Amino acid sequence: MLLVTHSISEAVILSDTVVVMSPRPGRIVRRVEIGFGHDRTPAIRDAPEFGAAEAELRHAVAGQPAEPLAYAS
Repeated sequence: MLLVTHSISEAVILSDTVVVMSPRPGRIVRRVEIGFGHDRTPAIRDAPEFGAAEAELRHAVAGQPAEPLAYAS
């Protein structure tokens, strides 16, 4: 399934892999594997790993170099 969203937190909660695209021309700039498994609840937002994944994606959207995630995927 493909989900297109502008919400980084929504992407982290719902996805196994997030693909970040550049502005025009739309090209893939980064793929981020989200390693939470499939039993996710809204409480996952409180996990440090959630914040780390969001930060990784925010860096990608801003065009900044990748920083290592704080969890093993």
